[in-house]
Amino acid sequence: MGFFLSVMVQTATGRLFLTRREKIKMAEKTAALQRPF
Repeated sequence: MGFFLSVMVQTATGRLFLTRREKIKMAEKTAALQRPF
């Protein structure tokens, strides 16, 4: 039971970290598009 709970917590935190990383990626993409080459 504790193992299952820890796995759920790890998945939730990993998802939050992933979304945060994706947001950073999107911000970098938009910044790169706005940047004149």
